[in-house]
Amino acid sequence: MSSYEDQDQNQKEEIEHVEEEHVEEEHDEEEHDEEEHDAYGNQIPKEDKKRSSVWVFVLLALAVVEAGVIGFLIYSNTSINTQLESKSTEVVEKTKEVESKTKELDEMKQQFIDLQAENEKLGIDNSKLLDDLAQVNQMLDEAKNSNMSVGQIKAKYDKQLKNLRKELALQFQQIKVLKLENAKLSGDVSSLTNEKSKLGDSLKGISTEKDEMAKQIELASVLKAENFVFSALNAKGKEYKGTEFNHNNINKLRMAFSIGDNKIAKKERKAIYFAMVDNGGNVFSDPLLGGGTVTIDGDLKSYTAKMNVDFDNTLQKVALIYEKDSDFGKGRYKVVIYCDGHKIGDGSFLVK
Repeated sequence: MSSYEDQDQNQKEEIEHVEEEHVEEEHDEEEHDEEEHDAYGNQIPKEDKKRSSVWVFVLLALAVVEAGVIGFLIYSNTSINTQLESKSTEVVEKTKEVESKTKELDEMKQQFIDLQAENEKLGIDNSKLLDDLAQVNQMLDEAKNSNMSVGQIKAKYDKQLKNLRKELALQFQQIKVLKLENAKLSGDVSSLTNEKSKLGDSLKGISTEKDEMAKQIELASVLKAENFVFSALNAKGKEYKGTEFNHNNINKLRMAFSIGDNKIAKKERKAIYFAMVDNGGNVFSDPLLGGGTVTIDGDLKSYTAKMNVDFDNTLQKVALIYEKDSDFGKGRYKVVIYCDGHKIGDGSFLVK
């Protein structure tokens, strides 16, 4: 082999050696890149490293979105609060405006309501007052629901308000006069009460006085049956007057009395009830013969017969013939007379 060929051969070997060293260096670098370690010295695979990078990016994106949402919510909340404050201010201003427009009408309405209560206490008719109150309520509704200013409202309702003020003044003046009259009457009543107190009357007030007077009038108007006369009629119609009769002579009994003088009792038709009571306290009361029951002084009483009398306060006579469905037994009998819910008298006779 020639010297030129040797040189070529040597050059080739050097080139191959350099290339092998370069390949080894690249291989070492790749192994160095793939073999990164964590804080504990453990190798971190290349795929895990890529996934970590992705998660970091995702978390950063979410943080940015969350910050944007929070910022939007803060902005929206601030805007809503501003709107609410603005609305609240508008409501307050509107309320003040309505109050200023209706202040005089509200005061007048209250005066009419107070006046109505006073009238009811004094028994005064409220029909005109209610019409005026309805008029005030109508003006109030118009004032609240209109866009007119306070000045415009006063100008529109000026005439009506003047008339209503006059009506109020007149009504209050009438009440004042009535109260003065009532005070005077109260003084008169007090004086009368004192007079009755001196006479032993224990009345202490108008109501009690009226009740007592009504009771007294009722009692005074009760009729009085007096001057009883009895007659026995036998089967042949012969009459025996007196208070003692033989039982063989009584087929019918005639009961008569006169009504005493009473100027207080009403002149009207009166129902008179006869109750014949035997010596055992039993009342002859046969519905077939005209008997029944009636309330007397709060108690239910039986009666023997009933008749209607036109009372005229002329000491008139009242008589009733009663035919018993059986013989009169021996003994004393009493005849009780009822009228207007009270006992008005009684008489008696003896059967031997």
